[in-house]
Amino acid sequence: MPRLMPFVAALAVALPSLPLAAAPVAAPRVSVATFDQLPQPLPLPYDATANAGAAVAAAKARALKGHKKLLIDLGGNWCLDCRLLAGVMHLPAMHGFIARHYEVVTVDIGRFDKNLAIPARYGIKGRLAGVPALLIVDRSPITRSMLKTLLAPHAGEIALAASLDDALPILARGGVERILIDAAVLSATGDAVMAAERLAQQGGGAGIVILWPAGSDPHCDGIATTPRFTNVIKPVSGVSLVASLYASGDDALVSQAA
Repeated sequence: MPRLMPFVAALAVALPSLPLAAAPVAAPRVSVATFDQLPQPLPLPYDATANAGAAVAAAKARALKGHKKLLIDLGGNWCLDCRLLAGVMHLPAMHGFIARHYEVVTVDIGRFDKNLAIPARYGIKGRLAGVPALLIVDRSPITRSMLKTLLAPHAGEIALAASLDDALPILARGGVERILIDAAVLSATGDAVMAAERLAQQGGGAGIVILWPAGSDPHCDGIATTPRFTNVIKPVSGVSLVASLYASGDDALVSQAA
């Protein structure tokens, strides 16, 4: 049976409201029924000489500007399945659909020994299980429901508080293991340092992760002066945020942007 309240998140400012569900998008209908019907020769989508880091960064910038998701295609031209996938993605119906919703970048992974820092950035460590491997990166804000889904494998029970005042009574019950709070929630109290101290006192031995906007310095703000605080710089991907929450952690700033 899970322990009571192992995780509390106070995200009043980080997540002020939940976005309305997006309208369902109709899936494209392709004109072929078998791989044998794909146009030949099959594409060779991966450039072994490309600077993968620069290519991903450029695609990420285009995705952000165009309000699209980033699609990172990991593979190699030696892989028949990778080339078949590329052939499907190049079909007119698929190509148009993908172009409207995604910014695509291909990354050559050699023989599973090249450019592995790209998937590692999104929480996939070590050797890839196989290719093609597709990573879809969404820079949309992390909603409360998304946070619960990401935390579910780690936490027996999750409590979401709308403000620091709402969080403190939950902490007073005891049994909390981890706390996530946006720095803006602390600042909204009028005395961020005092608020952080109250959080630490009420939280007992709980580890505390504070979300900070890029460009801020929590040390200058007089907060996070003990190893109990882990500081994460926004924007941050959901996977990286959860990894930060459950890392051993110290007082060092963590920057893990999506």
